This record gives sequence, C-alpha cells and structure tokens, in this order.
Amino acid sequence: MRDLALPTASHRCRKADAPKCPGRGQPCTRRSCSRHLWAVFPPSADAIHSERRLRVGNVTRPLEPGTGIAVWDDQKPEPNSGAADRAGQRSASHAMTMGNLATIRNQVGAIAFARGRRGFTILELIVGIAIIAVLAVLAYPSYGNHRDRIRVAQAVIDIKDMDVKLQHYFVDYREFPKDLSGIGKGGFRDPWGNPYYYTNLDDAKGKGASRKNKNLTPINSDFDLYSSGKDGATVSPLTAKTSRDDIVRANNGRFVGLASDYEP
Repeated sequence: MRDLALPTASHRCRKADAPKCPGRGQPCTRRSCSRHLWAVFPPSADAIHSERRLRVGNVTRPLEPGTGIAVWDDQKPEPNSGAADRAGQRSASHAMTMGNLATIRNQVGAIAFARGRRGFTILELIVGIAIIAVLAVLAYPSYGNHRDRIRVAQAVIDIKDMDVKLQHYFVDYREFPKDLSGIGKGGFRDPWGNPYYYTNLDDAKGKGASRKNKNLTPINSDFDLYSSGKDGATVSPLTAKTSRDDIVRANNGRFVGLASDYEP
C-alpha cells in the first residue's frame, strides 16, 4: 500500500504528481494526482517509518519521521500539523475497520460450521434404519447359501481325504479299520460340528446298516462314509427328507457330494 502526501489547499499540481494534469502550477482538481490518492489509500501503521522513501514519477522523496507523509520542497507539514493528525486518525480507523471485518468473518464461519454439523431428524433416522433392514433381509439368504456351499465343499474334501487313507489302510492290512481311529480320525467332525459317520460293511450285519438309493440298493460295497449335513439328522435311504442334505460317498468312492445330487 502506498504512503502518499495529503493534498492541502495550497497544493498546486506538478508534472511529477500527475503528468495528465491540464497545467503546471494550477490548483489540482484531478483524482489522478498522486496527492489525492493518499485519501483513498491511507498509510498503515507498519508503513510509517522514517527510512521509507516515496517514488512518484522519476522523483524520490523521503518520508517525514513518525508521520508517513512525503516531504516536498514546497510543502513540509509539521509533525503536529493537521495533515499528520488526519493521517493518524485514518490509520486508526482503517485498523478498527479491518478488526471488525475479521470478527464478522469469524462469526459467519462459526455459524456455517454449526449448520454443517447439525444432527439427523427422527424421520431421517427411521428412513435410514428401514433401508438398512431391507438390505439386510435381502442379503442374508444369499450370504447363508454361500456359507453352506463352502461348508459342503469342505466336507467333500474331508471325505475324499479319509477315503484315500482308508484305501491305504486296506493295502497295508488287507481289511478296512473298524472305525476312523484306525487312520487317526477318531472323533473328527464336519464343518457343522457333527461327527463323520463310518460303517465297515464287511462287519455290518445284513443290509440295514448301509446307505441306500431310491431303489433301496446299497450305494457302496466296501464301506459307507458320510456327513449328516447342515441339519445334523440322517437315515439310511438317501431319498428321505432328513438325508437330502447329507454329504455321502457312493459307488465305492467314485461319487462324493450331496445326497440330493446323487438322487435328484
């Protein structure tokens, strides 16, 4: 911000002040004159320094110490003159105005911040909860089915692994073990927390203990190995309602999967 001299009644415009003024030495009435600009842009408190100098056109003028007013050859106001007093008053007024603007700006910002942080209404909360509930109802069955498929796949892997170990046991001992403890799987449980069922058909009495298809024909001739599935309940026929979710070994190990897939 420039610090320029306050025009007085005796001021006459010079070319150095305003090159476009109509004549040299005439009373200045143009706002383009540098001395008129002082009233529009008063000096700040930081700008009032004795070592500062003012450049107007090609002329450099020193500032009067303590006033911020340029010293001219034909005009040098006293430190206690009216021009110096008006300069101090304008600086103080300018500082107060800027302080008031800063206070108003802070208050407006606080109001906007408070409006931005307003809470939700009861209606908005009810609508939000209803939307979340609907999405949960729609998503839960899909999630449950996906989780069951993963467990069925794990049960199939477990049965195939035990089948391989039972075959190795038969190769070593020329017979199948009486229970799963013979291959180190005694008490082994399926993904639903139920024990795996194993029946050595060579030791079983009659055909009542074996798993059967829809024709009541045993599905294996060596041993039965299966999981009771999600419901934890099972009966011998694969077509029974409680056996539809069983994971069974059939055809002497050539099929391992859901009973509902083996007997559609």
